[in-house]
Amino acid sequence: MYGRYPDGQYIAGPFGFSDITVANLTVAKQQVCLANETFWLGNNFTSGHLGMAYPALTNSYTGDQDLQHLPISQVKYSPFFTTLVQEGTIDASFCLALDRNETTGIFALGGDVDVPGLDPDPSNTVALDMIIANLQGDANPQASYQYSFYTVIPDGWVYDQTNTTRKMPYIIDSGTTCNYLPPNIANDINSRFDPPGSYLSGYGAYYTECDAIPPSVAVVLDGVEFEISAEDMVLQHVRDESTDLCMTAIGNGGDGPYILGDGFLRNALVTMDIGQAKVWFTPRRY
Repeated sequence: MYGRYPDGQYIAGPFGFSDITVANLTVAKQQVCLANETFWLGNNFTSGHLGMAYPALTNSYTGDQDLQHLPISQVKYSPFFTTLVQEGTIDASFCLALDRNETTGIFALGGDVDVPGLDPDPSNTVALDMIIANLQGDANPQASYQYSFYTVIPDGWVYDQTNTTRKMPYIIDSGTTCNYLPPNIANDINSRFDPPGSYLSGYGAYYTECDAIPPSVAVVLDGVEFEISAEDMVLQHVRDESTDLCMTAIGNGGDGPYILGDGFLRNALVTMDIGQAKVWFTPRRY
């Protein structure tokens, strides 16, 4: 197994089979990885990693580790969530709300969940269609004809007095720390921090003073502005030791894929309705 994330973190190790139970939901003889090599920003108590990707993105590899990314060595298997759905244990949905303190949150398999601080106005809860989009080019050709990433198309972005209305696909991904936007938007937003954010090529990210004042930023989903709190715009836990600067939550996504990561997810309850191919969003105000 080899899982890599846009910020460079990864998990690797050999596969086996085990009975897995999460919140009284059990799959017998589920294929799992015993992680024996990681580069991971841990929290001193996490002991495992539960992937929620579609089966199209779930596979193991045969052969030596140096050869494990070759398509010829891929072996598909059903991940834990998919197996639960296939066995009729739960409905085909899950929801997620990340807390701001980086170590807790609420995650529910197969149903709704009560989350503190949700916007009580039902008109601010919106649903976007999941789309099929080959965002990895030839690296994963299956993505061009079946669901792979949890991908939606926002209306655009609002920051300070600027509105962008170009519609682009974005992946919803809790495994990504920042939000990755098209370069012109990312550059413009980071220039509006006080003091402005600077792009550090060694990290591939923007950094600013840890007490910088961020601009107001919101992503527009089906006409509703989902504000990213100022508290989530400067990542106090990601610092450059040589300069004592902090990473901003707005990254340069280059040519894509663009991502709504943890910087956004701390401000919403997100429900992946796999059965209906919809993603539901409710603002979280704390």
